[in-house]
Amino acid sequence: MSSAAVRNVVVDVDVGSDDAWAILMLLRAQELNLINLLGITCVKGNSTVDNVAKNTLRVLSSFESISPLKPPVFLGAANEMIVLGKRPFDDEATFHGRDGLGDLEDYSEDGSDTKNLAKEHAVNALERIVMENPKQVSLICLGPLTNLGLCLRMYPHVAENIGEVYIMGGNHLGVGNITSSAEFNFFNDPEAAQIALDALKCPIFLLPWESCLEDKFFITMDWRMNVLGEITNRITRFMNPIEEKCYREYSEWMPCDALLTATFLTRNTIVEKSSIWHATVELSGYHTRGQLILDHLRKKIPNLTILEKVNQVTFMEMMLWTAGHEIDVKKFLPRS
Repeated sequence: MSSAAVRNVVVDVDVGSDDAWAILMLLRAQELNLINLLGITCVKGNSTVDNVAKNTLRVLSSFESISPLKPPVFLGAANEMIVLGKRPFDDEATFHGRDGLGDLEDYSEDGSDTKNLAKEHAVNALERIVMENPKQVSLICLGPLTNLGLCLRMYPHVAENIGEVYIMGGNHLGVGNITSSAEFNFFNDPEAAQIALDALKCPIFLLPWESCLEDKFFITMDWRMNVLGEITNRITRFMNPIEEKCYREYSEWMPCDALLTATFLTRNTIVEKSSIWHATVELSGYHTRGQLILDHLRKKIPNLTILEKVNQVTFMEMMLWTAGHEIDVKKFLPRS
């Protein structure tokens, strides 16, 4: 990936409140000409892909910008690459609600309309954008990796032309959050995750579930609502009710996707501990499907960097900046 000041970015989302914060953070960075956000691709994850697209448009509408330009939004994969049958929890609402943003609005009454989406499919758009900017596109993956997996299968040449990939997903210590041994994003499409880890030729930076847990990272909901959420603007009027509902039974705030995005924007300077591994994804284990497996024997060539610990104070400042507080971003957002 070139060290040029302005990086080209595509973000793949399954919005989700933490995806929403990640998108807002990228929009803030684009205002400062730190990135070119070339597209937002949507994938099934926290909700259906149609809901994810609508949520993405809602997030874009909440952003007060000096520029009228908004990145194109592309509808992507509606299902995982391999459907093995109905799972016990498939009919349950996720943490983010059935619609992905707390079920606060009736979509039949919602102003977001999928007619505002780009006509091109997300997988095709990803291939086009990468090949128009070979080795100059950073891909940030915040949901299941279905769009990326399909793109690498349909267009193998993409693998060696992506500049870098940041992934929120997996679990390097075997701690699960959807099953006992698997993290949500990887469990929802382990085949796609394995394809990505196996095929990509660029640097891969992975933020696993354990890096977001309280022994490594802890922000209270009191801080979230009464410090971050204290400012009044379109962003907080949009985000505060969503997270107030989603986190109503929790004392800890865990915006994992925003944490990964902050890592990307700081060019990893926010990272306090990382390690390099060869990793694969378990595809057939009865109890461990979707689990990230590390080569502890160190017999294989490493294929990714695991982001184990991120500086919390810097992240909190970046979130204040994202929400619209007056923060000097020069100290944590390098231009090259």
